[in-house]
Amino acid sequence: MSHTVIASAAKQSSVSRYTLLDCFTALAMTMEFYEQDWPEEATMTDILIQHGVVVTMDETRRVIEDGAVAITGDRIVAVGTTSELAASHGDAATSIDAAGKIVMPGLIDAHTHAGHGLIKTMGGGRSDEWYEVCHRVYTVASTPEWWRAEAQLA
Repeated sequence: MSHTVIASAAKQSSVSRYTLLDCFTALAMTMEFYEQDWPEEATMTDILIQHGVVVTMDETRRVIEDGAVAITGDRIVAVGTTSELAASHGDAATSIDAAGKIVMPGLIDAHTHAGHGLIKTMGGGRSDEWYEVCHRVYTVASTPEWWRAEAQLA
């Protein structure tokens, strides 16, 4: 829209030229304000696992001797050294000391024990009886044939 058309529209609607100019200036300032690079909203880390040997699942399979993993909600938000993550995620609601342990962020353990399928209905829905059956089967009643059958089912 040209300035002439705007000025003409302003005269016809009895709005002063300065009022329109003020509106355009305010609009331009507002647009500048929203186009700024704003820092991301800070979120508190829920869990910080630190001092473990972190075996990453990244392309290079890094192993971080004094490593840490930061978790927010159900997401891993950072993996690095304990000193790096303590500086950036030290405000975690829960801190876990994993010294002497392996931490494997991103590993999804999808293995199953097919033998449980053979005995899952035993106990008639009573978990205490089912636990007792499992205890007996896996500790004293398992023969080599049982383990072969379980391996074939898996």
